[in-house]
Amino acid sequence: MSRNRVDRRSWLAIAIGVLLTDARGLVAQSKRKRLKRKELKKWIAAARSADEHLEIAAYFRDEAARYKEEQREHEAMRREYERDPARLPGKYPTMADHCRSLEGYAALSANRAMAMAEKHEEIARELAGKQ
Repeated sequence: MSRNRVDRRSWLAIAIGVLLTDARGLVAQSKRKRLKRKELKKWIAAARSADEHLEIAAYFRDEAARYKEEQREHEAMRREYERDPARLPGKYPTMADHCRSLEGYAALSANRAMAMAEKHEEIARELAGKQ
């Protein structure tokens, strides 16, 4: 029984530590002004300074992270469907095929968003070098 209490306390301490770490990260992220999708088109059209291009790059990095998370979710679902394919029998496309397709689209979108972020960071470096 004593060992069980120690295990529970250990898990509780780990959980609290994780929650505190996540909370600090959320506070740091919330301090930076985030562009919204509706604002992006205007910012791209009007961006003239390095800081503006860095804001746009941050938007695309956030988008890339969101797509990567979506990719991981579909990958997990695909693995689950592949683990027991007889549970959900069907012809092509199977549920696993569907998830594989969405996983691929999310990966492609993440790569494209990251490429856009890198391009805006490159523009920002060029503009900073001219000043």
